[in-house]
This record gives sequence, structure tokens and C-alpha cells, in this order.
Amino acid sequence: MVRENIVFMYLAGFQTPVFSIIAAFKREHKEIIEKIFLETINYGHNKNLIDLDSISIDGSKTRAYDNK
Repeated sequence: MVRENIVFMYLAGFQTPVFSIIAAFKREHKEIIEKIFLETINYGHNKNLIDLDSISIDGSKTRAYDNK
């Protein structure tokens, strides 16, 4: 979105992400990201903001394109 939407461009300071750096950050901090995610889910459940009785997933199928 930071390449297409002016609002996101502005919020990002007109900088675009470097995806290799984002991937390295995710690899380096995998455990803490998972811990924060679980804490967020637990907080939302404890505050009755989310219901964990049923879980839905997106069943969309998209076609992958490779370099031919």
C-alpha cells in the first residue's frame, strides 16, 4: 500500500519497505512475535472482544505465477 495509496505513503514518510529486512526481523524475533500474538488473542478473549468457539479460515484459491 505504501507504493499505491497516498495516505499510506504519507504515514510511512514516503519510504518503501525493504522486504529482506522485514523477513530478517521476523526470523530474528520469531519467539517474541509469537508470544505477543498469543497475548493479544488472550487479552481479546478475556475482555470478550473475540470469541474462540469457532474459527474460520479464508478458503480462497489464487493462482501462482512463476517466471516462464
